[in-house]
Amino acid sequence: MTIDLAGHTLQGAGAGTGVQVGSQGTAWTGTVIRDGRIEGFATSVGDAALTPHITVALRDMTITGGPVKLRGGAWPELSISGSPRRCDVDAVDARQIRLTIDGCTLHRVSARSTYTTLTSSRVISGGLSFNENNAGLVTGNVFDNAPISADNNSWNVVLRDNVFKNADIAVRAGWAPGTLVEDNTFKNNSIGVYGYLMDATIARNRFIGNRTAGIYVRDSTSSTSSFIDNVFRGNGHDPSGLTDEAGLPVRGAIHIGRSSSPITLTGNVGKHDAGHFVWITPPSGAIDGGGNQGRPCGPQPLPLTCH
Repeated sequence: MTIDLAGHTLQGAGAGTGVQVGSQGTAWTGTVIRDGRIEGFATSVGDAALTPHITVALRDMTITGGPVKLRGGAWPELSISGSPRRCDVDAVDARQIRLTIDGCTLHRVSARSTYTTLTSSRVISGGLSFNENNAGLVTGNVFDNAPISADNNSWNVVLRDNVFKNADIAVRAGWAPGTLVEDNTFKNNSIGVYGYLMDATIARNRFIGNRTAGIYVRDSTSSTSSFIDNVFRGNGHDPSGLTDEAGLPVRGAIHIGRSSSPITLTGNVGKHDAGHFVWITPPSGAIDGGGNQGRPCGPQPLPLTCH
């Protein structure tokens, strides 16, 4: 079934559901909603409870007010696509579905127990939350004042080739084993990546002008966590006053708080950062993978050679 709005607006008065896709006991497959605007509903697009399976595609839609909300069932599929000028969605609330978003402007995405792919989009003044997700893929996007959190038992989330800017904390990497953060640019945030109960690889990223720190790790729970070939420039010049759990100020390129597991640092480079290039709060340790270039490192003696 295709609902072609042909440039028209479906207008609500603040309550109800704009388009309901699904009904109890009946599978809805191949539903397409395209080329128009939905606004003013409590839920803009939603499914009925106990719908056994639905597939929904939104194409070049502007959706304001209530969220696009799909939950549960036999793993519904929702795709949202278009161009960032014609596809603009205020909010997506996804639970236990397969979610694909490509080429859109988004403001808030909540994905719980969901297989999520987000590509070639802009996320502004909102954010993206992964919660109990498996294998989320986020690549080629711009996040402007729109933080990402990957936590609460998410697995194998990949953040690749994105730009994160103008946020307080751009990426929160919490209890999310196998998180991979690679080839991204973090600029003009307060903190680029904030890790807690962290199990992550952070590789080949650029951290530029982040006011407090490029990377701050409150604690790490896995000896497989590693920072590899990242470049830090001009971080730590306007710190927020944040302190780690030992009461020490967080400032600079890399700040590792009291951690139960050492983190491997290899080939990272820091230039013109305020505070420390690398600070590791005692009694935490690090595994020296070699090739780290930047100063100062502290406190001394440090199980890490910085050239």
